[in-house]
Amino acid sequence: MDEHAMDYLKLLASNTGSYIWLETDLQKPVLSFWTEDGHRLAVTNGQGTTETDMPREMLDDLVRHNYVEQDETDGKIIFRITADGHALTRG
Repeated sequence: MDEHAMDYLKLLASNTGSYIWLETDLQKPVLSFWTEDGHRLAVTNGQGTTETDMPREMLDDLVRHNYVEQDETDGKIIFRITADGHALTRG
């Protein structure tokens, strides 16, 4: 798995109840990170750049490996970390 994808997983694992939101009501769908109480999260990558959005290819990779799974809350399409995802971040 891509090292940067691991940064995203660690962000989810370290913020209980956080999720990835697939925002589809925009001109272009956006994958962003949110806390359970509605605050946006950001990840700092290896180059020291802060990012708030995730590339779709990384989400697809995380879903394919069963590290996140789709959920739906209040009509929003969201993805939450799975037990396998938590185990990987602790590994």
